[in-house]
Amino acid sequence: AYVLIVVFLLVWSLIAVEVLQPVNRGLYHSDGDWCAEAFESVARASLYFFQTLIAGDSWGACSIPIMQAAPHTYFVFVFAQVSVQIGFMNLVLAVIVDSASSSNV
Repeated sequence: AYVLIVVFLLVWSLIAVEVLQPVNRGLYHSDGDWCAEAFESVARASLYFFQTLIAGDSWGACSIPIMQAAPHTYFVFVFAQVSVQIGFMNLVLAVIVDSASSSNV
């Protein structure tokens, strides 16, 4: 399940670089703003998605301005959130089922 989450993060990072970076490039960012370079590479996009989807830290700081500028990008953020949360749910459920099956033996 952990591999599934990493694959989801990488896939959404690739999509973000292709879809979100052109929109993000056209937005105003102050000097030193992390959002200005969040989608410049797959590694930075992966870090952004790890920070927002897994850690839950400042989700709207970069995403809301992008969604306001281009509403179609809403689907990228929502589907990324949903797919990573399904991966986490799969991981938690696997642990619960494994511990329940080992206690019955």
